[in-house]
Amino acid sequence: MIKIKRKSIFTRMIASFIFVFIIPVIIISITAYLNIVQITKENYEKEQVYLMKMLDANLSIYMSEFERLTKIASLDEATIQAILKDDTTSMYSILKKSAMFDDFSLSLVGLRPDVEGVYFYKIDEWLYYTSNRYRMKWTFEPNYNIKEEKWIQDFINSNKQNFVIPTHDQGFKETIEDPYVITIARKIWDYDKLELKGIFFIDIKPNALKSFLHSNNNSVVIVDKSDTIVYDTDDKNYSKQFKDIYNIPINHENIHEKYIIYESKFSDWRYIIIEDTSTLTNDITRAMIPVGLATCICMLLLLLTSYELSLNITKPIIYLRDFMKKVQKGNFKEKVSLSQLKTEEMIMLGASFNVMVEKIDTLIAQEYQLRLLNKDAEFRALQSQINPHFLYNTLESINCLAIINDNTEISQMIQQLTKMFRYSVDQSREFSTIKEELDHINNYVKLQNTRYDNKFKVIYNIEPSLLKVYTIKLLLQPIVENAIYHGIEPSDTNETIVISVEEAQEKIIIKIKNTGVLIQQEHMRQINKKLRNNEPIQGINSNKSIGLSNINNRLKLYYKGSCGIQFSIENKMTCVTMTLLKKVNENV
Repeated sequence: MIKIKRKSIFTRMIASFIFVFIIPVIIISITAYLNIVQITKENYEKEQVYLMKMLDANLSIYMSEFERLTKIASLDEATIQAILKDDTTSMYSILKKSAMFDDFSLSLVGLRPDVEGVYFYKIDEWLYYTSNRYRMKWTFEPNYNIKEEKWIQDFINSNKQNFVIPTHDQGFKETIEDPYVITIARKIWDYDKLELKGIFFIDIKPNALKSFLHSNNNSVVIVDKSDTIVYDTDDKNYSKQFKDIYNIPINHENIHEKYIIYESKFSDWRYIIIEDTSTLTNDITRAMIPVGLATCICMLLLLLTSYELSLNITKPIIYLRDFMKKVQKGNFKEKVSLSQLKTEEMIMLGASFNVMVEKIDTLIAQEYQLRLLNKDAEFRALQSQINPHFLYNTLESINCLAIINDNTEISQMIQQLTKMFRYSVDQSREFSTIKEELDHINNYVKLQNTRYDNKFKVIYNIEPSLLKVYTIKLLLQPIVENAIYHGIEPSDTNETIVISVEEAQEKIIIKIKNTGVLIQQEHMRQINKKLRNNEPIQGINSNKSIGLSNINNRLKLYYKGSCGIQFSIENKMTCVTMTLLKKVNENV
């Protein structure tokens, strides 16, 4: 046989608490943490994109200003077009035109600190400039050809009229301090001949962009379409590939776990904010540690509370269970200590259990007493038998002699006595019908009337439907005998016995009333008290009869205390009332 290991209530309650409270709290906490991290990242990314959008707009305005200046230069007739049209190459002419260009560039740009220099290259002739760089390869190295600079070649060969060259090193400059510049260039045409004659360009310092980028607390890098660094906080990174410096390949996603990219709306540059989002997650985690610790402490307190609560609930139950085991072993005398049961419900349960155990003990005692009464009744019946076959044969012989001698009265008495004797000593049945009880009474009354010379008569008031109802055997005869002995025999006149049987609310009420000498009130009160308390009654009880006390006890035991005998006086007649439950079947 497979044994199923059952879990205790305490274990179930703790497990239920963990599943109902602890696990949901953990799940909710983790979910909330992940949502906070995700929302914070999204808000952070939105904020950074917005800042870069503003940066792009401001930088676009800044660069547009230089494009506007180059356009002004391309339309200038007094200086730029004059230099184009003057083809003389004498030193005097060059110096004169250089002076003209200096005046023009100063009037155009002024002494701006963000401008490294203003230049005008007349193709295949001369580079005119106004710059804080005083040594130029164009001037001091005759073998140097500025036209061989890559960006100038690309610009001349392109279809663009203006051009922005990202951070690069101007090869025609002699000095190497801060070599990197951002160049804004524009083609200069001879409008008379419609020929490309020169390039006007302005070099600005990359560090000038810091005034726009330093408002952002993060590290911002600007790259061109080839991922070459245009601007970085470290000057050494200019003109280098982004992936070579930061070891991060730029993909096509605008948001990466290590950077955020914003595509410029005004140029082919891209703004990259270098920010490892894991640091943001770490910041959130550090901020959430106190919350997590508080949550853990609360869960621990809840767990301890549930443990204490479960213990308070299960401890009385365990105590009650152990007490039940004692009762199971037959100990009905001990009672549950209600002080051990702390809750109102358990106290009520313990009190009910005590009542139940007390009733079980009482029922066991009653059952034992009933068995003793039955054994006593059987013993007394056995005593009265004295070899029933011998008595039956003897009575039958007397009856035959009476018939032979033509003595009908004696014959009838013998037959009545035989029927009574057979009914009394029959041990095969414990119950009989009311009709059988009345037949037994009828035989008994006929014998007593012969003895008392028809001094009394019996009147039966019985509903025919109740004749088949079952009751305890030998229930009526002792009561009738008591009526004859105490009420009729002392009387000097003829008397009457009235036997009535009626039904009332699923109970059978049997009343045996007699005229003659009435029972005394005080004596009746004492008898009723003894009947209620199951005490023996002195009177007709003897070693050869089943008395009133025996009948009363048997009624209460058989019908669980709700039935019994009671004496009263009704219509100047002594009345014995018997109450019993209705039984329509002998086995019910």
